Amino acid sequence: MLSLAGVIPVTSAAQSPEIRKEVKTLSEQLLKEHNVPGIAIAVLKNGQPSWTVFSGVADTKTGTAITGDTRFNVGSISKCVAAWGVMQLVEQGSVNLDAPIADSLKSWSLPESSFNSDRVTLRRMLSHTAGLSLHGYPGFATATDTPTLKASLAGETNGAGAVHLIAEPGSNWQYSGGGYTMAQLMLEDVTGISFAAYMKREVLDPLDMRSSGFGWSDSSNAATPHDENGAPIAPVRFAALAAAGLETTCNDLSRFAVASLNPSEPSTQAILKAETIQLMQRKVEPGTPGRSSGLGYQHMQFGPTSTIGHLGSNAGWEAAMFLQPESGDALIMLTNGTNGTQVQRPIFAMWAKTLPPN
Repeated sequence: MLSLAGVIPVTSAAQSPEIRKEVKTLSEQLLKEHNVPGIAIAVLKNGQPSWTVFSGVADTKTGTAITGDTRFNVGSISKCVAAWGVMQLVEQGSVNLDAPIADSLKSWSLPESSFNSDRVTLRRMLSHTAGLSLHGYPGFATATDTPTLKASLAGETNGAGAVHLIAEPGSNWQYSGGGYTMAQLMLEDVTGISFAAYMKREVLDPLDMRSSGFGWSDSSNAATPHDENGAPIAPVRFAALAAAGLETTCNDLSRFAVASLNPSEPSTQAILKAETIQLMQRKVEPGTPGRSSGLGYQHMQFGPTSTIGHLGSNAGWEAAMFLQPESGDALIMLTNGTNGTQVQRPIFAMWAKTLPPN
């Protein structure tokens, strides 16, 4: 199993106690300024956990403190983790990365259009170059409101619309959570088990992400989402788990970051081959200025700083995972407030100053 030894506590000079202290002070100030209840932060150096900061509360009513084991929804970071499960099927030869998705996705098909659906492949779906609609999902209030995957793909998406072709596959980069819902259903068609169960068994537990799961859990360590005024709101549920439904902790997501930064480690290769992870982290053309995608991982440019990873946003949640595989640096930030990005941006800028040139 991947080790998270050294995340807590932080004691040595090599773990940058000064910047940790500065981030702690800044995070507490920003939480108050922007009505965000809490934030969990983890920094990795040389591919390993270095230091953490936990500020604020998981719930404003109970006052429960944020810890490394507090569980957050991480929005579209779900895509990065979900892609690991899908790529296992590619490694096994169960699906072909570049064949028409209809060869593997049998229980649902794209509506007829003027575009060539045979060019919709898994590679293009995972890299947002398949020409598919539906950027993101608002979610549902309760589990009983949540539709089946096929109903979601057909348009029962709480207003987000159906998944269909809006451009010629391979012609441009267009973010599509809908493509990940297709991949989720494809995985279930191929394996015969639920996406959540497959990911738990084949990816999350082997990575020692044992406090994580795809789908909301009212567990005792779950944070509560809060609106722009800092008031608690009910967590939403998703049929589109691969696109938006991962619930995880700062400690667990740090384990995923360690695996992403160390693809050659035996513990990582027990889940995916190093060459597969490296392929996933490479850009798939075409892209757009400042943002393009690999397979699950996004390429992001903020000022002079280039990273891969993903951002995540759902009602009452904001999350970010930034990785630099070349240097082994990473930053994870999880918040339980709608204004979380306003807290995250100054912390990202502080972290970016510590990075080697890239």
